[in-house]
Amino acid sequence: MACGCAVIGTDVPGIREVICHEESGLLVEESVESLRSAIFKLQLDPDLSQRLGQRARQQIVEHNSLEAAVEQELDVYRKLCLSPLTSYDETQ
Repeated sequence: MACGCAVIGTDVPGIREVICHEESGLLVEESVESLRSAIFKLQLDPDLSQRLGQRARQQIVEHNSLEAAVEQELDVYRKLCLSPLTSYDETQ
């Protein structure tokens, strides 16, 4: 995805959170036939392949780059530092 290539992924947790079907790649069932169909679809439609690759790259740059990951982690620390402290009872 980061290289701007159209991708095909199995529609399972973790993958489906990264690949948006027919927006940034293709999600397929866990079968040879489904994978074969997706490969042929991309081979026969170069415009679709190019569009998916461009969107995949854009998505990775915006949401999954090192800079984006660091910013997300910093946001967590900011929220932790700005949230009011709750009392802590050591006897619990």
